Amino acid sequence: MDHGNEAAVSLAEETPRPDATASRETPHEKPKRRRKTIDQQIAEAEQRLRKLKQQARNEERKARTHRLVTSAATIEAEAGRVELDETIARWLGRMLAAELAKPDSEIARHVGARLAR
Repeated sequence: MDHGNEAAVSLAEETPRPDATASRETPHEKPKRRRKTIDQQIAEAEQRLRKLKQQARNEERKARTHRLVTSAATIEAEAGRVELDETIARWLGRMLAAELAKPDSEIARHVGARLAR
């Protein structure tokens, strides 16, 4: 290990090693776990439930937003050079509602078939 410098000492030589008796004298004890009270467990479960409900709401909101954007993009693509605005969207909604009121219309049959799935 001598590389021309006699002052260099390996790290293993400097570090004292504990002997077997030292490890028997000081056993490593695990810290005792404190049991949670029933009230604490209920509070944690309620918190988890709130988080899960919030997550479900966020997923539903994301899916709805995606559906609305996709639907609007499809309408604009089918209509040609028309950009949807609130007036056109309301008019389309009224027209759709009128068609859905006719049980033998193509759109009413389509919606009925989707609901039957």
